Amino acid sequence: MLADRHAMRDNFDMLVLLQYDGFPYADVVDAYNTYRAHMDLKIPLNRLRSSDYPLTDPGLSGLIAEDEEDIIKNP
Repeated sequence: MLADRHAMRDNFDMLVLLQYDGFPYADVVDAYNTYRAHMDLKIPLNRLRSSDYPLTDPGLSGLIAEDEEDIIKNP
């Protein structure tokens, strides 16, 4: 949430923290306000809600055949 990226793995980690480890959502917002106070909170929240990952997302590499991955990375 604090990174300037949108990666499947980051969203998975947040899901585990919030839903399965009982990490309070308020702590996430507090951390964001502490370290990224200059940025609108809507930006990371939209990243977390979005499922529009680029085809080059590392989280997809295990789902894509090796020859197809080469085509995607080097069109």
